[in-house]
Amino acid sequence: MMAHRAYELFNAELVGTGLAIRTPETYTNVPKPDIPLRVAMWGGHAVLKVPYSNAGQGVYTITNPGELEAFMAMDHHYDKFLVQSLVGNASWSSIGREGLQYHIGNIPDKRGRTYVSDLRVMVIASDAEGKEGGFSPVAIYARRARKPLVRDLVGGAESSWDMLGTNLSVKLEDGSYTTDTNRLLLMDRKYVSPFLPALPFQLFFDCVFFPWFRRVTDVCEGTLIRLEFRSTI
Repeated sequence: MMAHRAYELFNAELVGTGLAIRTPETYTNVPKPDIPLRVAMWGGHAVLKVPYSNAGQGVYTITNPGELEAFMAMDHHYDKFLVQSLVGNASWSSIGREGLQYHIGNIPDKRGRTYVSDLRVMVIASDAEGKEGGFSPVAIYARRARKPLVRDLVGGAESSWDMLGTNLSVKLEDGSYTTDTNRLLLMDRKYVSPFLPALPFQLFFDCVFFPWFRRVTDVCEGTLIRLEFRSTI
């Protein structure tokens, strides 16, 4: 919800310039009984998020009636939810007010498979005076989804979350969490390019990094902040 608000503020500043950060169409505070209607508006494809959750928990990708029915049958602590259009493969994404948004994936591997991935930059902010103050990047890393993108979803056999979810947290049976480091790439490793989106890197950097960094520096002070870039078109 914080990210959604930051993007709204930034795009409001850019009104009339022809520029904007493209984000999924988002509705907040949606009562549970109204969710099926919202999903139907996007052709049965959507993302449902439980408010104030993190570590990839409470996020549900909806690509077929079975996934929606399973969500509606669950007991949730909250009565209202965040509902977003789904950014999936070009053949199974929501079509919102701004048209179709979809993942291009990263550079294909030797078997021709492409994965959804994100690139994260962690930045610290300090109110110290002089050169010691301001914003400083401290880490950059990438995460990859569990399974490659497929062109078509056949009968709900594939898990859309396994193809779209990049979070590394894994919940264990005892309620604790562990991390799937097999899908983590640190920038001190030799082979970085397979995790990068299939775009010229300079174009990606100019169009994505600087606008988001400016927005975050405007709304965050004296805290640890995180920027996230996803392979989306």
